Amino acid sequence: MTSSAISPTRIVDGVELPAVGDWKVDPGHAEVGFLGRHFMLTKVRGRFTGVDATVYIGERPED
Repeated sequence: MTSSAISPTRIVDGVELPAVGDWKVDPGHAEVGFLGRHFMLTKVRGRFTGVDATVYIGERPED
């Protein structure tokens, strides 16, 4: 069976990687979190939701 759809993944040296191109981060399923310390005693945690980002996957894995 053949498909005209482009695969979202590719195999490089036996490892499955995302396809080359721009990938949009889904804001409904992503968050950025951080952890800091105040005077090395108290942990301060925070997060940002609704993150809007695009990630570029290069042709070579090191890109």
